[in-house]
Amino acid sequence: MEIGLSSYGAAPIPELLTEIERAAANGFSRFWLGEHGGWDPLTVFAALGDRAPDIELATSVVGTYPRHPLALAAQALTAHAATGGRLTLGIGPSHAPVVEGRYGLTWQPPVRHTQEILDVLRPVLRGRR
Repeated sequence: MEIGLSSYGAAPIPELLTEIERAAANGFSRFWLGEHGGWDPLTVFAALGDRAPDIELATSVVGTYPRHPLALAAQALTAHAATGGRLTLGIGPSHAPVVEGRYGLTWQPPVRHTQEILDVLRPVLRGRR
């Protein structure tokens, strides 16, 4: 059985990177970092780079509404490369109050929105146009 550790990522970045390294040293198999209005998890993982190479990294989740899928793909591919291919990208549409209140965007049905994002994101993450 594998056990992972999740964090809200509210600590200063150097402390958060140390937290990930500590999780790896303590035998956790994966470190999950969510997007809760604080640090961007993909940027944090890119900053981690090749430190703590024995732990997988995953986002839980990165919101899709404020990001164009091509920009999200570029950011995810960059973090994946910077960490030696250890990234699992978790995405989601978030919630109407966040999308409309925080970002000022129009909420649309989440299934349709997510499918539109995946239609662009999947091929780009596989190196296709």
